[in-house]
Amino acid sequence: MGVLSGTHARALLAISLLAMMALNWTPGLSATPTKNAVARVIEAYQRLRAYALNRASDLREQGMEEQAETLEEAVQTADSLMQEAKEAYQAGDLETASEKVREAFNTTREALIAVGESPGEMAARRLMAAIARHKRALRRLRSAVQRVENLGIDVSELKDDLARADTLLQEAEDLVREGNLAEATQKVSEAHRILVSVASKLREIAREVLKDRIMERSDEIVQAVERTISRLEEAEQRLISENKTQAAAKVAEVRQKLEDLLEDFHSCVQSGDEEGVEQILIEMVRALRSIARYLRGPRRG
Repeated sequence: MGVLSGTHARALLAISLLAMMALNWTPGLSATPTKNAVARVIEAYQRLRAYALNRASDLREQGMEEQAETLEEAVQTADSLMQEAKEAYQAGDLETASEKVREAFNTTREALIAVGESPGEMAARRLMAAIARHKRALRRLRSAVQRVENLGIDVSELKDDLARADTLLQEAEDLVREGNLAEATQKVSEAHRILVSVASKLREIAREVLKDRIMERSDEIVQAVERTISRLEEAEQRLISENKTQAAAKVAEVRQKLEDLLEDFHSCVQSGDEEGVEQILIEMVRALRSIARYLRGPRRG
């Protein structure tokens, strides 16, 4: 339905990084860090590193060479610290790995602040933008749910899910205004998961409705295929008589595809393969629509 994509999830990760920078906080590390926690933070550093280098590139394009070099030098220093962290991590020295990771994050954070970045303000702006995007997605999903309900399908569960997502987004907005970016990000992430789930359920409902409608129209579809095959045979013979062999071959190819579908359809009906019947009917509809679009094309030009 084009409601949400992986881009939104990646944006939330970037916002999380900005939020933790604003709080001077290294994610997942406690006084006694676990091996998995250190591994996650090492991975998170790569995203922070990419962000800092992108900012350096932006600054250079703006003619701010000194600030760009400040960021790049900080990243080089942080990279060295992260290499030490990785070596300590691989050796099982989690305490040293944790310390080096903190130093790497702080080095990058301080450099960003030194060149005029304000991680807290930027995270807040991006988080509010993410909330607005998710609210637009929620409105589109509500419209889709309403259309499904108009078909007589029970959508009470989907409505409840959307109401919960709406509440989470409103809570996230309030938390951003209060300056609680970490919790706000969690609320948006939870709302994101709900909206993705609703979109997935709607797609499944749409597929089922399509199948039902196609099965109801099976006789009509088969008759349309048979008529189209007859017309294609006539067109093929006419083209051959006009010595247009290449065009005739293309028509024959389309006709053969429809004949194969028709034969497969009857085989599935005889064997009681209901799923196969549904799939072939769908392919028939697609083929007929493709032919219709092709025939309409020249007239539009």
